[in-house]
Amino acid sequence: MQDAKLALRELERAAKLRGMRGMYLSTNVNGVELDEQRFWDIYARAEELGWAIFLHPVDTIGRDRTGKYYLRTCSATRTTPGVAAAHLIFGGVLDRFQSCKSTCLTPEALSPA
Repeated sequence: MQDAKLALRELERAAKLRGMRGMYLSTNVNGVELDEQRFWDIYARAEELGWAIFLHPVDTIGRDRTGKYYLRTCSATRTTPGVAAAHLIFGGVLDRFQSCKSTCLTPEALSPA
């Protein structure tokens, strides 16, 4: 995603792989929020493919204060995907690509109940 054109080429390559149904994105790209226009061609293609977009907390909010005591796992990994989702919502991405499916993943979502 650091280079949107290369990311789109990778999406096209991955789309040919058997069983691919979505893409996994970090909650920001080197500090750039996901609602930036440079990513919209990627969302358009994901929508055409019917792919889901999974958001995973990377480079979490508050890193300077959440390093000790596993606070990053306890709080920042829950907050960061919500902020990324808010950028997709308020930035107009989900309005523009209405059939694009997105979901937020957090560590507890991947662990057994």
